[in-house]
Amino acid sequence: MTEETGAAGWRHWAERLAAAVQAQPFPVAPAVLEALTQVPRHRLVPLLWDHEAGSRSWQPVWPAEGDEIAWYERVYQDRPLVTRVDARGRTLSSSSQPSLVARMLTELVVEPGQRVLEIGTGSGYQTALLCRLTGDARLVTSLEIDAETLQAAASALQALGLEPHLRQADGRAGCPAHAPYDRIIVTASSDGVCRAWLEQLAPGGRLVAVLQPGQAPLGGVLVAQREQGGLRLRGRLRFPAAFMPLRRAAGYADRPPRPAGKSWPRWAQFRGELEWPVTPQELQQDPWRLFWLYARLPDVQCWQEQRQGRRWLAWWLAKQPRGLVCWSRAGSDQEAMVEIELRGVPEEAAKSWQRLQEAWELWRRWQPGLEQYRLEADEQGQRLWAETAGGWLIARATSWAEEEPGHWQAMPACLGGT
Repeated sequence: MTEETGAAGWRHWAERLAAAVQAQPFPVAPAVLEALTQVPRHRLVPLLWDHEAGSRSWQPVWPAEGDEIAWYERVYQDRPLVTRVDARGRTLSSSSQPSLVARMLTELVVEPGQRVLEIGTGSGYQTALLCRLTGDARLVTSLEIDAETLQAAASALQALGLEPHLRQADGRAGCPAHAPYDRIIVTASSDGVCRAWLEQLAPGGRLVAVLQPGQAPLGGVLVAQREQGGLRLRGRLRFPAAFMPLRRAAGYADRPPRPAGKSWPRWAQFRGELEWPVTPQELQQDPWRLFWLYARLPDVQCWQEQRQGRRWLAWWLAKQPRGLVCWSRAGSDQEAMVEIELRGVPEEAAKSWQRLQEAWELWRRWQPGLEQYRLEADEQGQRLWAETAGGWLIARATSWAEEEPGHWQAMPACLGGT
């Protein structure tokens, strides 16, 4: 019995993993299942980070000497594995859940001999799968923003005899050196597509990425194709997924500080029958409600605070806000009236209140679900909309000149016949 064969060998566990993925309630391409049995995930995850439920304290976990089976059993589970965290306990890199990887690769439809760009090398596990699917590691280019993560993946891949083109780079810029690509896959979430991806995708090529706007807890996997003629990409969201955000530099960019809303003057206070989420629990009940909100209002931020013996939700809609909208239920009963406050500069708070009302009213009327969303990108920019019973409901649109973070501009709700 060797490392590769028998009950103690990794191939046995890789085959078990492939069988578990195949048992999922969605189709997985035979070539992807075969690749899952050929890639030793344990070689790409030499250590992982774990924590107890409810705790934010991460602990490193290594394989116990002489007990490979226990490590195989842990690594070849159909679950994501955290491989790097920062000093604040935030995830920097992971090996994604194999069934999600397999589903995205199935949507990517990689054929032998095709050139592929991967954005987000991570542990290198998906990179190795792509090398198997293309039949030649030299056809795979993978970008990673974090130097330490990239070095670890490069060493592990080289030890497996795989030498794809690896680059430390901002994934938003792609990699023109090896373009055009027949396939592009993005393993980090973003608000939309980047112009470089469109330009570096070959005519007829396919893009698979995760759209997860703002603070939305759940996003959708975009499957899009570039048209044969001209610079135009069309696609739709296929299924839910949540990934770490696409970063512009190593580590995370801190969010703008919360405004000191408690000390801002309150110039309006009223009660009403607010049909929107009032508590954090209510806010999380429907992830697509939040997806719509953060897509429609690109600068919106929300946090909760304890005040007057009650929990309040506070909203602002600018990078440097001067007005806040706060609300809380005036009582423990779900039917209790809602108390609403406008704080700060009256004009700014009133504008935020108006925009929130408009966004929630559109949601209440049409309630678009994941598979109703479509995305189109061309030489001018990109548009995200939902197909509803009333026509096209525009969530967000931007020109490429406005591609920088926070520059997406919400468009008027333009409902037109389909």
